[in-house]
Amino acid sequence: FCRCDSVKAKWRFKSLCSGRLRLVVKTGLSARVSGGQARPIGPSRRARGCGRVGRTGFSDQKYPHRFAYALYLVHRANLSKQELRGLKLFEDPGKGNCAACHPSTPGSMAPQALFTDFSYDNIGIPKNPENPFYALSPDLNPDGANFLDHGLATTLGDPSQDGRFRVPTLRNVGITPPYGHNGYFKDLKSIVQFYNTRDTDPMWPLPEIPGTVNRDELGHLGLTDGEIDDIVAFLQTLTDGYQSSQ
Repeated sequence: FCRCDSVKAKWRFKSLCSGRLRLVVKTGLSARVSGGQARPIGPSRRARGCGRVGRTGFSDQKYPHRFAYALYLVHRANLSKQELRGLKLFEDPGKGNCAACHPSTPGSMAPQALFTDFSYDNIGIPKNPENPFYALSPDLNPDGANFLDHGLATTLGDPSQDGRFRVPTLRNVGITPPYGHNGYFKDLKSIVQFYNTRDTDPMWPLPEIPGTVNRDELGHLGLTDGEIDDIVAFLQTLTDGYQSSQ
């Protein structure tokens, strides 16, 4: 994965003020990204905007980006025993080791955990025979069903990046199927099972791009069915819109 430039990341977060994106430039002008003319802002308005960025907004019931795990971190929600087991497995380098690429703690530039390290990886996903791209006309897909998605290598022209795709955030992963760059996995349990047994269960087809597959961090995790269910339960706590009773 390409690491996210720290300056760009910081700009992104400092631009999110009071639930709407504003473009703030050194000249003292601001404008909503959706349109409108730029208007000058004084030091007091600029300070108020930065103050809003520093707050999580958890106390605002209208704030949509509330998820159970984030509230758990600030002692505003409880996780179930199964969800806590899943969190432990998610972070354990000797078990799921998911947090190696999907960090579960807030960073220096993010008030909440982003659940991505912005890197690129080839996790060995097979071709998806149901991929509608294969059925496109020859002017759009001249290779038809023989098309191979080379990922970052196509963008950079670098064979060493063959088959690598950006590690996605896991925020809202419970409500955004299918999974994988080509939609091969229909549900969360399937892709966690794939991470667990890719290299040990012959039920899995060969990778679409085999040469650069990450065989060090996944493919043979040794998780039980119960542990897979626990991880899936934890992933459900990353869905926005959670309403706390506390």
